[in-house]
This record gives sequence, C-alpha cells and structure tokens, in this order.
Amino acid sequence: MTKCDVAIIGAGPYGLSATAHLRTVKGLDVRTFGEPMAFWDRNMPVGMLLRSGWAATHIADPNQSLTLDSYRTESGNHFASPVPLDRFIHYGLWYQRQTVPDLDQRRIVRVEPDAKGFQLILEVGEAVLARRVVVAAGIGSFAWRPREFAGLPNSLASHTSEHRELGRFAGKRVLVIGGGQSALESAALLRRRRRSRSRSPGASDSLAWGSSLQGNSPRFGPHGFEAPLRTYRRRSRRNQPGCGPARLY
Repeated sequence: MTKCDVAIIGAGPYGLSATAHLRTVKGLDVRTFGEPMAFWDRNMPVGMLLRSGWAATHIADPNQSLTLDSYRTESGNHFASPVPLDRFIHYGLWYQRQTVPDLDQRRIVRVEPDAKGFQLILEVGEAVLARRVVVAAGIGSFAWRPREFAGLPNSLASHTSEHRELGRFAGKRVLVIGGGQSALESAALLRRRRRSRSRSPGASDSLAWGSSLQGNSPRFGPHGFEAPLRTYRRRSRRNQPGCGPARLY
C-alpha cells in the first residue's frame, strides 16, 4: 500500500496552493489527487469574468512568485482585470505544472478511518494510506435544487453548474430561479447573448456584493438584467472589493 504524510483531495486553486505550501516542510511527503482546474473548466460558463480583483486572484504560493503577473509575462497572454475565465484556467494549469508536476489525476471515491490515519480508496481499487487528509474538493457536489422541481426532467429544470455553454437556450424563454450570484450571472449572460429571454424573479432591485457597491449597482426590471454590460464593468473596476465571490459579469 502506498503511504504518505498528507494526502490532498482536489487540484483546483485551493488544493494546488495547499500542496505548494506544505511541500516547503522538510521531510513531509505530500501527495495530491485530482484533475487540475476541472470544475473551472467544465462547470463555469463561457464568457465569465472573475469578480475578484487582480491582487485577490493570484493563487497563493510560499514564495509569492507564481502570480498572475509572472504567468502573463512568461506565457505572453496579455489580459487585465477583470480576469477572463479561460485565462484563469490557463494560469491554474501553469501553476500546477510549476508546483505539482507529479499530480495524481486518479479519482478518490472513498475515505475511511484507519488506525494510522486514513485510507483513500481510488476508483481503480488501489488504496493510499495517509496520516492526514486535506479536502479541497470544491463545490461541484453541492448543487441544490428546490424540491418543487424534483419531478421535472433535466430538459426543463436544470442547475446553472450544468451549463458550460448557454447556447441550448437559444430562442427560448428562460426563467432563472434565485437571487444569488449564479442566478444573476446566468441571467446576465443569457441577456448579453440576445438569443433568449430571461427573467430572475428572485432577484432584489439592486446588487450589493459589498458595502462599497451600494448605490452603484445594476438594477433588475420586469424583463431581467437591464444595466449595460459596459456600465457594470466600469462600476466594478471602480468599486472592486479585494476578495469575495469569484464570478462577475
């Protein structure tokens, strides 16, 4: 059985950063499992811009050398804040190659307690014994659906995380349920593409992601997201919080 001191489950920004920091501890054997940036690549909508400011979008590393600035210089990809989704994914993959080149992309299906720590059972049946486990598996497994829609087929009622591309809604009328960030960003993308009619009945009259945004927020009317995208971008740059939810339109 393979053994290690620490096993990290997840290879998104948090899992990769945790690995980079733990590997600075002399003599500590750290193994990381997961597909790099998989949730960002498969479950975030095309066209998304990160809401977090430039300084808050760096993936932390112990030497503060693997920044967005370093990636931009080395790769030649020129972009600025707000950071486009595809650039952030490429940045994460670049970070992974620098810090976790030995990433194990096999899937962990079960974690069991053991007298010496934990047993991680891989999908191929192999087991790994770890003294400690760090779970950085992300939010992909926690999509919530109101029970009122439990009996409807996926073609009629689906979750926002299932839509990488919103083209399937072309020419359709779409009701977006919810007033949170995922609902608002989906409504905004649908409206921006001008291929479908969307409405968010659960949204409040204005957005307030932070105290500095109050009074400067896009508004919702009877037909959904009404503020021009360029206005939203301009306001977001002026009132950009340092951290917080990572998705912005």
